[in-house]
Amino acid sequence: MQAETATTASAQSVTVAVVERGPVASTLEATGTVAASDLLPVLPQATGIQIQEVRVDEGDTVTAG
Repeated sequence: MQAETATTASAQSVTVAVVERGPVASTLEATGTVAASDLLPVLPQATGIQIQEVRVDEGDTVTAG
């Protein structure tokens, strides 16, 4: 029980939601720099699996498939 409590205390809080399509209520055009407020590692959900390669660079546009 103690090991479980220690793991829970160090875990990140994550919210998951189903993707929905809908209209865009408003838009904003601006020029500037976008920066992440926090950096998080990309980790697999299964134990024992390791990400060996990321085949895109930061800023690349990606599509499904």
